[in-house]
Amino acid sequence: MPRIRETFAVYSGDFASQQLAFAHLLDSCDRLGVHVDFDFVDVIPVATAKRRLGAYFEGATADQAIAAADGDTLIVIRSAACNSFPPFSGTERLSLISTLVGTAVSAGIET
Repeated sequence: MPRIRETFAVYSGDFASQQLAFAHLLDSCDRLGVHVDFDFVDVIPVATAKRRLGAYFEGATADQAIAAADGDTLIVIRSAACNSFPPFSGTERLSLISTLVGTAVSAGIET
């Protein structure tokens, strides 16, 4: 599949599980009136972030996100997932690390 350039919002926080991170994100979006398509959200434990972030960013950019993490979890949201970008500047449990440019898989037709 082809890859396209995309901007991503990268957040950091502490969550006991992936499910709790998604639940917090869903509650926060609802409370803030922000629409996020969760098909374009990735919740990543910092412990495995280098490999997982490699799907979106080149090495130095992935390292930058990991180094800036102030929790045990990273949440990566594609700009295509939101009705506003970044969807929010942070919550009581999430801090916006940065918006970073990377690539994402596109379901479009290869030419």
